[in-house]
Amino acid sequence: MSRGLGTGEGLETAGYAADCARRALSICEQSLPADTRPRDAIDAAHAFRGR
Repeated sequence: MSRGLGTGEGLETAGYAADCARRALSICEQSLPADTRPRDAIDAAHAFRGR
């Protein structure tokens, strides 16, 4: 049975995922420059983490 992530673990995971995604963001923005969803999602994850 899975216990899931605790609050601290979830925040750390969200921050790590956002940091990884930010490294690839330029690829998305080159392909679809008008689509702000990838950047918005990364910003939201950082806000969730409290950065």
